[in-house]
Amino acid sequence: MFEKIHIHNFRALQDCSIDSFSRINVIVGDNNTAKTTLLEALFIALSPFNPAILKNIYDLRKIPLNSMNVGNIFHNFYEKPIRFEFQYAKQAYDFEISLESENELQKEYGIIRQNINLNEKIFCYKNLLDPKQKRYFFDYLNGNIFSEHFQPLQPLGVGCFLPADVVNVFLENLSIIIKNSKEKELVKLLQIIDPNIEDIALLPEAPHVKVRNIKEKLDIKLLGKGFERYFNIVTAVLDENIKCIFIDEIENGIYHKRLKALLQSLFEISRQKQFQLFITTHSKEVLENINILLSESQALRNEFTLLKFIRNQDQKIKVFVRSVDIVQEMLAEGIEVR
Repeated sequence: MFEKIHIHNFRALQDCSIDSFSRINVIVGDNNTAKTTLLEALFIALSPFNPAILKNIYDLRKIPLNSMNVGNIFHNFYEKPIRFEFQYAKQAYDFEISLESENELQKEYGIIRQNINLNEKIFCYKNLLDPKQKRYFFDYLNGNIFSEHFQPLQPLGVGCFLPADVVNVFLENLSIIIKNSKEKELVKLLQIIDPNIEDIALLPEAPHVKVRNIKEKLDIKLLGKGFERYFNIVTAVLDENIKCIFIDEIENGIYHKRLKALLQSLFEISRQKQFQLFITTHSKEVLENINILLSESQALRNEFTLLKFIRNQDQKIKVFVRSVDIVQEMLAEGIEVR
C-alpha cells in the first residue's frame, strides 16, 4: 500500500507531496488540476523499473508516443527529469525518469546500438537510492527495453487503471475470475447496476451476460458504455492479484441511484481483499453517498482520506487533505467540497 509520495516535474505536478494516503482515497478538484495525473504517477510508481509502463500512460490518454509528444509527461517538456520519491509497503523508493539521446547514451554509459539516430531521445530510469544499480532504458520508437546489465523487471504490486472513458473490456481479469470459480460473486456485483443479470460467460469474441426473460446471452457491449465501464471495475476488484485500483471519474456512466451500492461494495471488498483504492470524482452525489457510508461505518472512517486539488493563480497545484470530520461538516452545511 502507498503511504506517501513526493512527485517532481510530472506533467502539472512540479513539486507535490502527499503524506497521508489511506486504503480508500478520494480525489476532488476543478477541471485541469492534475487529479488524473496523480493516478498516473502512482500507476507508474507501482512498476518503478519497468519503463514500458509509460506506453500504457500514453495509450490511456489516447496520445501517440512519438518524437513530437514524448516530452509531454514532463513538466515544461523535459526541462528537468521526473522524480518519484515514495513509500510503499513501508519501504522507501526514489527513482528518476529522464530523456537521453543515443549520443549521450554512448558517451555516459558506453552503450552502443547499431543503425540508430544519435539525436533520437529514449527514456532513462535511474534508482536514486542506489546509484550503482543498473539503469533501464526504453526505446519508445522500437518498443525495446534494455539496461546496462539485464535483469527481470518486477513490479511492486499489480495495479489496474480505469480511465474516465471505456478503453476496452479487460478480458484478462474476467478469465482469472472464471478460472477461480468466482462467477457467482461477479454476477452479484453486476446486479447492483442491473438486477436482471443472471449469468456471465466468456465467449471467444467477448464477454456475454444472461439477462432475465431474454433467451440468448448478450454481448455486454449491447448493455451500453456505462455497463462496460462498471464491468471493468468489478472484474478488477475481484482479481486477487491486483493491489491498487485507480478509477478516474467513478461516476461516469453510473445511474446516480446505484452509486451508494457501488461505493459500498468497492469499500467493503477493498477491506476484505486488502487492495488500495484511488478514485477521482466531480460528482456531488458521489460525495453525499460517501458521507452516508462514513456515518454508518467506523471502520471506513479509519481508512478514508479525501484530497482536494487546487490550481493557484501562479498555476501551481496545491493538495489539501480533508479529514473525515471536516468533510462531513462541510457537506452538512452545504459547503462545496469539490
